[in-house]
Amino acid sequence: MFEVIAASDRGLLLISDAALAEHYREIFAALRPGTTPGLSHGFLLGHHRDVGETFPADVDVVAVYPKGMGPSVRDLYVQGATVNGAGINASFAVEQDVTGRVVDRALGWSVALGAPFTFQRTLRSEYPSDLTGERSIPLGGVHGTAERLYRSRRPSPRTA
Repeated sequence: MFEVIAASDRGLLLISDAALAEHYREIFAALRPGTTPGLSHGFLLGHHRDVGETFPADVDVVAVYPKGMGPSVRDLYVQGATVNGAGINASFAVEQDVTGRVVDRALGWSVALGAPFTFQRTLRSEYPSDLTGERSIPLGGVHGTAERLYRSRRPSPRTA
């Protein structure tokens, strides 16, 4: 993987958060100056803030965020071949623009995803949104909280 990164001008880092947190140093070491790593959410920025690190200063850093889960992004992309305006909206963020071309790259990536509308955000505004909206709600945070509150009001089997 690192040989491919070293030979690439652009690369989408679409690996799990845990893998990204574990391997970002090796990934960054493989990047050449002026290349563009692409992120699909702001997790790595949040991780960097937690551990006191930053992105390499000599590369562009961009993220494009489709506003839906993978299957819906794909389904609406396919539908867009026959229905004008189909696709899923996206937002993008530029964290670093070393080459002066990163906005064009982000918009190109968004068009390639089939996004009919693309809005600019920042990584700093995106990663808390990811943690609360994406991780907490679809992945069970609300359910877990409600279940915990409900269970705390029921008598324990030991006392009933």
